[in-house]
Amino acid sequence: MADRSDLAAKFAVVKHQWLDEVEDDLKRTSSIMAPRDTGYFASTLYARRYSSALATDIEIHAASEKPKAIWLRDGTRPHMIFSAADHWTNRSVVAFFWPKIGATIFRMYVNHPGTKPDHWADEVLAYVVPRQEAKLAALIDVA
Repeated sequence: MADRSDLAAKFAVVKHQWLDEVEDDLKRTSSIMAPRDTGYFASTLYARRYSSALATDIEIHAASEKPKAIWLRDGTRPHMIFSAADHWTNRSVVAFFWPKIGATIFRMYVNHPGTKPDHWADEVLAYVVPRQEAKLAALIDVA
């Protein structure tokens, strides 16, 4: 029979390796499944792990000045978007491509219709969690 301290050391190594894999899987899957209007939001995602004696939490964060993750999760109400002054010409214009008319529009402001909530983070968890639970169960069986 294996010594308890030996078993605890093996478990700690396996746990750490598995948590590394879960963290990487969450980050990679989040980046792949994140909504892509420009791709910027997906490129800012990073993982952060918090551990205590009783639990380990892995969170995905967006390194963005705007709370886009919250806007995506909760949706937005209709709102106005005002342009920021262009630092070369000191003019203030919003430019965007409007597929419905096939043209680029230039305005001082636009009335945004708002957005519906997007549950991409829940979809990431629904994809990653069962796969990682199965891997953990296999690791436990081997140990």
